[in-house]
Amino acid sequence: MMKLLLWLAVIYFATKYVLPIWQKHQATLKKSQESPIEHTEDMVRCAKCGVFVVRNEAIASRGRYYCSLAHKQQDQTGA
Repeated sequence: MMKLLLWLAVIYFATKYVLPIWQKHQATLKKSQESPIEHTEDMVRCAKCGVFVVRNEAIASRGRYYCSLAHKQQDQTGA
């Protein structure tokens, strides 16, 4: 009879305390694995040196993109 009471106590404790913690942990893991990339930006290559730059930060001129104003000037002067 004592073993039965012990097993009932273990089962009660597991369902009351351990199971909710485990379920919360599993939900957190699942949520972190499913979160998609929220924001991506297009990259362009500098026409002078070939370095990739975010399109919003690149300097555009005549359909070409540059990583800096100096590279734009060098490319346009032929240097």
